[in-house]
Amino acid sequence: MRKIILIVLLLTQFGCSKQQISPIDSNIWGYDFNENQLSGSFSAMRNVTESEEGVFFIIPIQLSEGGETNILGYINKASGDFSIVDSNVSTNCSFELPQSCSSQFSNKYNYINYYNNQLYFVESVINVNTNATMIQLSQMDLDGSNRKIVATLSESAPNVSEFSILFHKGMIYYSFGSGKVNQIDMSTWKNIEIISSPNTRGINLISAKDNSINFTVNVYVNGDTRLLNTLLSYDKEANAIKETDINLPLYQFNDETYVYYEAEDDSMYLFNSQTKDKLKLKQNTGSVLFDRDFIVIKDYAANSPYDLYLFDLKGNLVDSFKQNKGLAFSGFIQLISNQYLYAYLYHQDRTEFVRISYQNAQFGEIESLATWPGSRYAGN
Repeated sequence: MRKIILIVLLLTQFGCSKQQISPIDSNIWGYDFNENQLSGSFSAMRNVTESEEGVFFIIPIQLSEGGETNILGYINKASGDFSIVDSNVSTNCSFELPQSCSSQFSNKYNYINYYNNQLYFVESVINVNTNATMIQLSQMDLDGSNRKIVATLSESAPNVSEFSILFHKGMIYYSFGSGKVNQIDMSTWKNIEIISSPNTRGINLISAKDNSINFTVNVYVNGDTRLLNTLLSYDKEANAIKETDINLPLYQFNDETYVYYEAEDDSMYLFNSQTKDKLKLKQNTGSVLFDRDFIVIKDYAANSPYDLYLFDLKGNLVDSFKQNKGLAFSGFIQLISNQYLYAYLYHQDRTEFVRISYQNAQFGEIESLATWPGSRYAGN
């Protein structure tokens, strides 16, 4: 009898402890939203993501038989050493034999993201029963193994051009731009709708902090009020949306400092929401990332003489980087980390993954980290 009771107690204890275990570890780097990488309206262009020690990036490979496949590369942030992400140590994984790499993926990796010691990406999958395109979230280990689908984001493809996604405090938030925001609890993979505003258009999730999610909308309707280009904040605890600022076609912001774009004069501006000061930063559009002391802007105008701009948080231009003739940076800044900027550099016949230091308020030289055949060349 005592033996049976002991077994029951052990089973009960095991069951309780199992329920308390969560796959989300707040001590793992990446638990909070990563401000170092692209988000919001540019997150669809995110081909690079950052872990505690390194940088993962997508490598498109042109196949000799035609078509393209993709593998992942990895850079150690301290040493700058490169390796292909691969768990198959006994195979010939290489640029020439990408099919031998565990990180090989014949479709395109979209919205790649490191979080909680895993890699995540979004993929489109054809439902063989309905012939509809489903949007799904996939997870894999850091060596490219154990790939699996963990959540379905949409049973039929909505407007994926307005899709945005955030990872923050054990939750995933995503929107397809049309008045709704969903939340996925990564401990249970339960998917619920947390925001529904049918007359709201153009949602872009930009950042998350504490219990708030920040997002912009092209059109926001609240009762009889109709606002354009509005920054909103959703408080999860209060289950309430707050209007933060209006009439700002916003790219990125850090506390009260905003960078936004005005189409009327094709220019980027700095705006301080406390002082209401407005300052023109540069002509033409570009992509923006903030760090603690600087604003980094990658120009997106093909005829611009300077490719990179470095501003302080007051909007003073402290340095710029002139790209060499015959080369072209990828259109968007991918990642900044420890005062390094990571980007793709296209030649006519090959692609490089590079980084550039902007320590001491000055851009350094290009440091080549990896090179592979094939290019999406768009030279000046």
